[in-house]
Amino acid sequence: NMILVNETLSFLDDHTNSRPNDPFFAYVALGQVHFPHSPPKYYLDGTPVAGEYETEHLDLLLEMDKVIGSLVSAIEDKGIANETIIIFTSDNGGLKTKYSKNILRGYKSVIYEGGHRVPLVMRYDGVFPKNETRTNHFVGLNDLYTTIANIVGVKVPKRSALDSVSFAKYIQSEDNVQDLREYLATWAYNHDGEAIRKGDFKLV
Repeated sequence: NMILVNETLSFLDDHTNSRPNDPFFAYVALGQVHFPHSPPKYYLDGTPVAGEYETEHLDLLLEMDKVIGSLVSAIEDKGIANETIIIFTSDNGGLKTKYSKNILRGYKSVIYEGGHRVPLVMRYDGVFPKNETRTNHFVGLNDLYTTIANIVGVKVPKRSALDSVSFAKYIQSEDNVQDLREYLATWAYNHDGEAIRKGDFKLV
């Protein structure tokens, strides 16, 4: 993960120095939650990591916090936070431990809420409202495609991203719910099972 940090920082340096007026896209896929859990002794800045918490998994989540902090700080230091959309999310629910799923039923790879409900944190200085949450409606990660296109003013090609529903207006205000998706379908890739949810009801 620290290799990813260094590579991403190098990419940002190169881009801002050689192509400062061009847009960039950086996809940083961290692997902290994946087995084997092998936390480093220290982070790049000397912060202890291994042995700081009850499990190695939790130690790696500490490292993840440090990684995200490093990348966000780099964007801020370069003065491009007001022209950069930062997205933090996950593609699966938590592991099968008491620390991951909390009140949600299930865990990664199963069809229940704990298997696929994930955090989604977005930041776009000067555009997105600060310190607000949206919890009364749901979106899918596939909706990011159309949402980002709408935000940056790019037209979605005809017959492209047919399963992507923009929630750009919902980001601006929790009252803008008229164009949100009405249902969300999910499936479990390691177990037989499909589900569709509408409102508070879910058919498995």
